[in-house]
Amino acid sequence: MLLSRKEKERQVIKLAEEGKSTSDIAKEVHISLKDIGKAIRIATGDAQEEGEKKEKEKRILSPYARAFQMFKDKNSLADVAIELDIKQMWF
Repeated sequence: MLLSRKEKERQVIKLAEEGKSTSDIAKEVHISLKDIGKAIRIATGDAQEEGEKKEKEKRILSPYARAFQMFKDKNSLADVAIELDIKQMWF
């Protein structure tokens, strides 16, 4: 019988609580190690911390990426230059 994703996640959590190893869970539930880790992080609340960490990492962008994002958000050239402290450039 095929299990839905939610059913597999419930099964992963149940087996983890029973003390089964990740590899044993993978064999029994037929799910990847990555998905097992994800299900366990969600169940323990660590996924939210992971999401916050990824969100924080997104905020640390290179000046080029920040400029691109600001132009994408329809900021003016002057606003971008001021925000990124860009000096006048001559070409």
